[in-house]
Amino acid sequence: MSVALVGYARTPRRACGHPIVDSRWNRHLHPHARRPTLVTASKPAHAEWARRLLAYEGVDAANDDLAAVARVYDQLHAHFAPLVGPAGAAMLFARSAHLASPDGVALADVSFAAGPQLLLARLRAQEPDVARRAAVALFAMFFTLVTTFIGERLTTELLRRAWPAVDLTTTKDSP
Repeated sequence: MSVALVGYARTPRRACGHPIVDSRWNRHLHPHARRPTLVTASKPAHAEWARRLLAYEGVDAANDDLAAVARVYDQLHAHFAPLVGPAGAAMLFARSAHLASPDGVALADVSFAAGPQLLLARLRAQEPDVARRAAVALFAMFFTLVTTFIGERLTTELLRRAWPAVDLTTTKDSP
């Protein structure tokens, strides 16, 4: 059985003239292909969100009670797990804990699946100021990763549902 080719199929091209490649493996060869973003640090606006949420829940310079950290942790789990799934939320939080281990605070094994007890135990073992900075770094990294995954608008909307009284708007001059 032989097959005769009737016409010549042209390779589809981008506006820049480069051929369109369907393979995921060859995507890196195209000079205009979107490069994956490697997240290694939280954004300053997300650190500000974390500070505001923790302050709203009761973590400030005068209050060393880490129960507020557990409340933020529980609210995040309650609002983000239905969207990305419990396993997805656990993985994002575990990655956040791995990336945001400042000042030698061992947070790498903290996850949503374990509940807030392990996080609180790690933070209680630290000085109050170090624990506050670690909590801010952890939640800021979580917000950065979630924003990378689902977008800024949806992340902000979910945070506003969880904390309607907290102002999450940031200005260009905010740190």
